Amino acid sequence: MMAKDALAAHARDELGISEVTLARPIQAGLASAASFSVGAAMPLLMVVISPAGVLADILRATLRVTFRGALAMTRTAGIGKLFGTIV
Repeated sequence: MMAKDALAAHARDELGISEVTLARPIQAGLASAASFSVGAAMPLLMVVISPAGVLADILRATLRVTFRGALAMTRTAGIGKLFGTIV
């Protein structure tokens, strides 16, 4: 079994990797792009269909998202520094 290609035999028999179960990066990329697009379209759709009177103040919302995003990045960097790894 391993006389011809030991690596292929090990991958097939021990790890279950075969031609059928190979990664499909194009399919994964397209599925990811589609899911991100749908996720991004939902808030935009709400902005389009909502009356102007019920929408949040743009400056306040922008500051909130910017501050919380910076806070999340700072915490992530701090945790990475604490554990000695890059996150």
